[in-house]
Amino acid sequence: MAFKKAPTPKPQASVEDFISAAGQPVITEPAPVNEMPWDGLRDDKNTEMYNLRLTERQKAILQYISEKTPDSIQSFCVRAIQDAADAKIKEMTGVDAGF
Repeated sequence: MAFKKAPTPKPQASVEDFISAAGQPVITEPAPVNEMPWDGLRDDKNTEMYNLRLTERQKAILQYISEKTPDSIQSFCVRAIQDAADAKIKEMTGVDAGF
């Protein structure tokens, strides 16, 4: 398989540079304290679909709600999941997930 564009080779350090760098600590940025897996992710872009298996009864209840209110099944479920997830994260960490 050929590349569309040839890989850019890394510049090679001289032997002296390589030897002088041996044993030197690698300096990395410290991880932010209390960083959550969703920090920095976009909140305006939907991800791929997620299938949710429901019983016939559960689906009928959601359809009834969507017929009798302005909410679609999708918007009702997303809001319910957000509320439940926010409460669970607050219970687990004391941090507001920010839904």
